[in-house]
Amino acid sequence: MPKSPHKSQAAEATAKAAKQAAHQPAFPVLPEGILDLDGLSKALDKPDDSLRRLLFRNYTEEMFYEWGVAATSEDIVADVPRFLSSSLRILASLSPARQKLVMLPPSIFAILADEATIHAAMAASHGDLSVGEAKALKEREDKLKAEMGRGIATRDRVLGALRGALSAAQFSTLRSAASDASSPAALAKGLRAVAGFITDIFANGTGDDKAALVAFGADAAQAEELETSAKALDGLAPPKPATGKRVSKRALDIQDGHVLVLMDIILRGFRLARRTDGSILSPELNRLATLFDTRSRAAAKDASDTPVEAPAKPSGASEKPA
Repeated sequence: MPKSPHKSQAAEATAKAAKQAAHQPAFPVLPEGILDLDGLSKALDKPDDSLRRLLFRNYTEEMFYEWGVAATSEDIVADVPRFLSSSLRILASLSPARQKLVMLPPSIFAILADEATIHAAMAASHGDLSVGEAKALKEREDKLKAEMGRGIATRDRVLGALRGALSAAQFSTLRSAASDASSPAALAKGLRAVAGFITDIFANGTGDDKAALVAFGADAAQAEELETSAKALDGLAPPKPATGKRVSKRALDIQDGHVLVLMDIILRGFRLARRTDGSILSPELNRLATLFDTRSRAAAKDASDTPVEAPAKPSGASEKPA
């Protein structure tokens, strides 16, 4: 009887998988004395991008982000080297049979080192401004604050005088034109609106309007002062640090998530191995210990709260025992 093509394909796939498992690379072994990220990256093989894709394929950007915001970048930078080196030294201390209990792909450690290196560079790029940049930024902020304060004070002082000189309709229109001070450009536009109104009254207004403005001191000299305040605001804008090459906070949080997810996978592999062999140690954590302990307990609670469904009855089965 000829073999079923489906059975033949399944057998071939099983044999291929068994062959691959037999040639599974061993866990990396570190030279003595390496504890920093740069040394770890150099000691490990080039990261396997195919495995990286497989490890990350079930995570969305939002999931990485949620991981990332749970920890500071400083804590990640501080903990990863010791976590990585302790993981590999624990594995090196185990016999091959006990190593198999830690069911992790050996290449995951090179991927963690690579993601942590990317993270460290991003964290440095996102870091605080230099002393010189911070000083220049403060000077721009102080100048803007002073000019905006002077402009608003001048506008409000003149509008206050005009309120007694104008009709309700005239003042309402003028106030609407000058009320926006949300930016230097908006305030300058309002100052010029008030100056233009005064100038127009003296050029085209009635005798009573001119007399009222003079009585309240809203004359040509006052219009010139408003224009001077507006010119001081021209070209000013809310200062921002140069961010063209800086990493955004969200991008850094997502990269934080990449590193933390890999650490979680590795840590879970060791903790599950300990259930079989309690003498297998767990990788070292310091600043991030609370984060992973909290998440581990939450995951365990979620698992215990999930109801176990009874197996489905075969179709047509009787409710009563036979």
